[in-house]
Amino acid sequence: MTERSPQSPATSLARGDPGDETGRRYRYQYQYTASLACALLTDTEEAVEVFCEHHEDVLVKYRSGTFAGIQVKTRQLGSEPWRATDADVLAALAKFVRTDTQFSQHFEKFILATNHQFFLGKKNGKNLSHLLELACSLDGALPTGILGTFVTKIATASGCSAADVIRTLKKTSCDHDLPKFRDSVSSLCEHIRSSCDLCTDAPYPELQRAADSLTDEIAQAATLEHEQALPLYMALRSDTLQHLETARIDGKRVTRDRVLDVLQRALRESPVLLVPADDASPTPLPDLNSKLARKLNAGGLSATSIHAARDCWSSALKRQLDWNSKLGEERALQQHRHLKALVLNEAAAAHEATITTTAASGRAMLEELRRRLRERRTLGDAALFGSLDEHLLGYAYMLTEECKVWWSQPFDIEESG
Repeated sequence: MTERSPQSPATSLARGDPGDETGRRYRYQYQYTASLACALLTDTEEAVEVFCEHHEDVLVKYRSGTFAGIQVKTRQLGSEPWRATDADVLAALAKFVRTDTQFSQHFEKFILATNHQFFLGKKNGKNLSHLLELACSLDGALPTGILGTFVTKIATASGCSAADVIRTLKKTSCDHDLPKFRDSVSSLCEHIRSSCDLCTDAPYPELQRAADSLTDEIAQAATLEHEQALPLYMALRSDTLQHLETARIDGKRVTRDRVLDVLQRALRESPVLLVPADDASPTPLPDLNSKLARKLNAGGLSATSIHAARDCWSSALKRQLDWNSKLGEERALQQHRHLKALVLNEAAAAHEATITTTAASGRAMLEELRRRLRERRTLGDAALFGSLDEHLLGYAYMLTEECKVWWSQPFDIEESG
């Protein structure tokens, strides 16, 4: 009988099995493609469609009808820089040449992009940027020297002529400004926040959910998952092949509407909110002789603090109006009620921790409330929807006007007025 190894496969790292690393690299490419797709949401960008794994790793179509072809190459930190002589680099450039030759006049540019870096140590045959600069400076004569050697290698790999290679190299650039592996999710979140109005004020957990959803959508486009949903009757049509080809391309096509639909669905999957059933809508800003002013004054807070309270209230109301326009009234009201419930809980705890029979206790309560709100933000255990401390204090002052928060011992507010 063979003796059993003391090591278990469940507790030993696999060697020579690159499957997890391959999956990570594909996921990175989909995240990068998702970042490019975010440009479809902005009016300032020229991109109108993005294709996944269609002729190139990424294909971007512009309003002009021209295209950009992008190849994505990844390497771990600490690896050697990419060199023009690397097999992967030569293969990517050969692919560019074949695509450019097949679709003459359609391609505006090609980009070899990486999360690592390109060799820049010397201006020699290993420096891709230098070789591309030499190609751009050609005035029609066939290249010699290091560029001639480089062109010959690509011509051999692509099966195209030297003239074809030079034409494509003049359109090609290399980009090593892509985020690192560890930064790819946060980079995509920032692209979503800056390009989608719905996500401008979204808290980071919601942005992460949106980023995951958009990445999954890109992965589906790249892997033709939509083919599983093609109707069975398709096989009975006389023009089945044409329809299958159209469906295949459409499955890889990412449009503005497709991106927006994914982000909207992700945002609708809301976190658990504190929404008391009897809570009302936001109340208007009170005047200077309001219950709020009288209650803050009873707590020993100055006129300056009372004016600051009105400013915080105003800021919270303005934010509510912004949410109404971006998220819709129902969703905005849910967030408003959630924050009021959360702030009421913290204000009650601050009141119990600091209240005394002296008027000055209101100042101590305010400091304690601010501390608790900062702590709540640090813990990140409840959604704050990107609210600043001033916004949260605005909710505390709304609750003060409603007589749900006191800054002193409670008193008969009607008689005091």
